Amino acid sequence: MRNLLILTLVVAALILLVISNASRRKPELDDAALRYHRSEVPPQENAYTHFVLVSNTVAQWDYYAERHPAAFTNALAFTHGARGDTNLLAEAVRRGEPAMTNIAAGLACAACLLPATPGYDTPIPEVQAWRGMGRLMALKTQWLFLNGDEEDAFELALDTVRFGHMIENCGGGITHYLVGVAIKALGLARIEAMIPSCSLAPGKLLGYAHALAQYEPNLPGLQNAFKIDYAAMCKHLDDIATGRPEGIERWDFYRLPWFFTRGYVLQTTKTKRMYAALYRMLISDVHRTCLAAQTRQMGAWERPRPMDFVAPNLGGKLIFGITAAGVSTVIDRKCRDAGTVRAVCLMLALKAYHRDHQSLPESLAALVPAYLPAIPDDPFDGSPFRYSAERKMIYSVGGNLIDNGGSDKIQLGPGWKVDNYTRWSRCDDAVFRLNF
Repeated sequence: MRNLLILTLVVAALILLVISNASRRKPELDDAALRYHRSEVPPQENAYTHFVLVSNTVAQWDYYAERHPAAFTNALAFTHGARGDTNLLAEAVRRGEPAMTNIAAGLACAACLLPATPGYDTPIPEVQAWRGMGRLMALKTQWLFLNGDEEDAFELALDTVRFGHMIENCGGGITHYLVGVAIKALGLARIEAMIPSCSLAPGKLLGYAHALAQYEPNLPGLQNAFKIDYAAMCKHLDDIATGRPEGIERWDFYRLPWFFTRGYVLQTTKTKRMYAALYRMLISDVHRTCLAAQTRQMGAWERPRPMDFVAPNLGGKLIFGITAAGVSTVIDRKCRDAGTVRAVCLMLALKAYHRDHQSLPESLAALVPAYLPAIPDDPFDGSPFRYSAERKMIYSVGGNLIDNGGSDKIQLGPGWKVDNYTRWSRCDDAVFRLNF
């Protein structure tokens, strides 16, 4: 009987502690600097008005590809630079032409701005269509180049890069930004593949290098994407705490008593402070190299210990740990984007030098100032891009931040090939070959 009385008193004390904690007045969250301020764009000046129309054409192209798998496989081969049936390629290009008109109209606009997205779980169907459009543009680029229309091929590849650059700052969150990066990568891959065998004059090549240099990572777009994701996460936390339908699709905190969800297991203000600190760090890292990024120093998320399950704000810590691990890798993706743009600009300048002198320069310094205003820095460690005339390569140290002397050995064993993904994420160094 005595033990039961003691247990009852302990439970009562814990309940009073939780209620006291829930009712205690918390200081206000100061996150004004993390708020995204939209600058509305008139529909006639908004590229989104045109870009959103490509969904129908891409859907029809996908429908055609499903019923003609040989054409789809052939198109994929061409997109990655392989040879295939040119008749099937021509048919695939023809079916994508209506969307090309929409893209051209959108690129003539000054900006692309999405409609305001209300929440964290809001569907974003346009991103799949836009990625499909990027593949169609890469496909047509390859088609033009194979038919000897080199200038048109380079122009379309640059349009693909510009399309992705506009998507990077379209008023969407991190998902939209990364889709923009992926679209740019398709255009950059096509330029890189065309440089060795193209016969363009040095002046043309340098003009493309100058144009491409304008499409480095869209840093204001990345900062805005972080702010939009932060606002969406704060709303999501409020939805979870109050039991609104949008907030309980993935979490079950609404099953607990109100004083638990709002005051102990999930403390929304404290969790928002954790997110505010993370997103402030991410926004400040946007202008830094990968080596100097603060978020790179963040340790791996630790699993809760047994005592953590009775500690306050367990729910907030779990949500933060799960989501923060993913968003902290975006700075690395930004550096890969910058590295690819700078490397392809260097390749264009080196190709122009080669056309003028029938050989590669002994050092990159020979390119300045006639071919480039300056030698671009490696966005990972801040040093100038590495170069070897003898081995015909330029390279970045990549994500491991170690100079392995231009080794593009893949760390995944046989069966993998070097492409724009593996060169940055799986190779010793990110190597770009100068096969000319």
